[in-house]
Formats: sequence, structure tokens, C-alpha cells
Amino acid sequence: MLKSIRKILASDLQDPEFQREYLIALYEDAGVEGILQGLREIALATGRMSEVAQKAGVARTSIYRSLSAEGNPAFKTVHAALETLGLEFALVPRTLPAP
Repeated sequence: MLKSIRKILASDLQDPEFQREYLIALYEDAGVEGILQGLREIALATGRMSEVAQKAGVARTSIYRSLSAEGNPAFKTVHAALETLGLEFALVPRTLPAP
């Protein structure tokens, strides 16, 4: 019997480096919606969804909606998810093409 993708990735999503690469790949594939879905999958895999909700100051059910492709969470919510999951937000200069 085939395992679901969630079950296959569950152990890999425990690893912070895999989480980083996973989120990068999702962003490249699906943009912001990919990041939100990835954060949701990581929170579920690590059993930290309630902790993310508490840190964001929202109900657990709200986190499920916020961290979905259709979600539109406040930056505070995304930041709380990143922080709770041991990830951090970083800004880097975008390389612009030469004029």
C-alpha cells in the first residue's frame, strides 16, 4: 500500500535543514502559498500546531486556515510559526541584472 506524502515526509520534516530546503522548494514552486502550506506541514509533522497558535495569539482552528494555500495570515502569525518551529525570517539583497 502506498503511503501518503505526509507520512513519507514526517520523519524528514523533523530535520531543520530539510525544513529549510523544503520551504525553499515550495516557494520556488508555488510562491507564498507554498510557504504557508509548508509551514503547516512542518507544524503538523512536529506536533507543534497548538504551540504555533498560542504564540500567534489565535485559536488553533485559525492556524489551520491561515497556514493553507487559501490563507491570508498576518505577518505576526507567519513570524510566530517560523519562531515556534525554530526557523527565522531573513532578508537578503536581491541580485539585480546589470543595467
